[in-house]
Amino acid sequence: MPDGPARLPHLFLTGTARVEQYTSPGSRGPQLHLPPRDRQAHGTRLLQQLDEANQRAITLSEERRALGIDVGNGICLQFESDPHFDLKFDSLEAMRSGIELLSVREIDN
Repeated sequence: MPDGPARLPHLFLTGTARVEQYTSPGSRGPQLHLPPRDRQAHGTRLLQQLDEANQRAITLSEERRALGIDVGNGICLQFESDPHFDLKFDSLEAMRSGIELLSVREIDN
């Protein structure tokens, strides 16, 4: 059985459309004014910070192992956001990859 207009040729819809101004999804909520940032420098700095955290975790693991302390697995990282900019907590956790969000806290609103 055909679909669409070929199925119901006796029905004509007219005057059902209207023109509206386009509004982007980002413009519906409160405006967030962040200072301009150099994305390349920011990304480079983030990679550097992750490398430093990894190196520190390796050093701590070696120190703990030398002292006979359970080494465990993983690195604990702390993220901070600009005021009035909510972090997307669900994107910070990936349980299938072993990435677990341990805690969330709000300081001074």
